[in-house]
Amino acid sequence: MNISQSEEIKQLKEKLHFAEIRNIRLESELKKYQQQSNLNKYFQFFNRYQKLLREILNKNKKAFALLLFFCENMDKNNIFHITQEELSKILNVSDRYIRQSINLLKEHKIIKVVEEGRSNYYIINSKIAWKSSLENKQYSKFSANPLLLDITTEKAFKKIIKTTTQATKS
Repeated sequence: MNISQSEEIKQLKEKLHFAEIRNIRLESELKKYQQQSNLNKYFQFFNRYQKLLREILNKNKKAFALLLFFCENMDKNNIFHITQEELSKILNVSDRYIRQSINLLKEHKIIKVVEEGRSNYYIINSKIAWKSSLENKQYSKFSANPLLLDITTEKAFKKIIKTTTQATKS
């Protein structure tokens, strides 16, 4: 074996060693990623109250945006802790809009507010949205039947939706 071949073998062994170390590191990172619960990546809205959510969106877009913000940031118990001032800065709206939006969501039992000093704990109704596994839903801190808005506009479309779906089945 000449010098160039032994040098080439040495370089290949170094590359193999580097690849093995990199593979181990990637496997380790993959395991960490897989260990992170998918529950931190998703929350689920329940179908039963989709009409209510659409009406909230139609009635007050900022309240709906606030609800989405809460859902995005809530923990596995559907709780989010923040001041109203921070909310108004983050969402770029006035404190008045924040108060109105919170009141609308509270009024319809979509959220519950627990005050602590200058900040609040916002608890999202687990009948509307849930972040943890369904097995853990029994440990929800707030579960109440939401108060529905006037959804008469939905009733008119029910017939259209039924006839459309029946026509497509035929």
